[in-house]
Amino acid sequence: MRNVKLQDIKQMVRYESVNGEGSMITAYGIGRDFIRLQIENRNIYRYSYASTGKDNVETMKKMLQEGQLDDFLTEKILNSYESREM
Repeated sequence: MRNVKLQDIKQMVRYESVNGEGSMITAYGIGRDFIRLQIENRNIYRYSYASTGKDNVETMKKMLQEGQLDDFLTEKILNSYESREM
């Protein structure tokens, strides 16, 4: 994994799903070519262009900010993460 400069990562923010139901995503951070997702207040998963694909990461960035990532994550890319932080 490449070294990531601190300025490449935006602060983790609380994720709010628009569907009104509980979400497995609790927080997220957006970088230039990746995102980080905290799942169920535990592990943080990094999804990058290299591991998930540029189009998928850019779609995820948009869906995160709209509160609509849950279905896309579970149906399309859940296991395509680059790394996991415990």
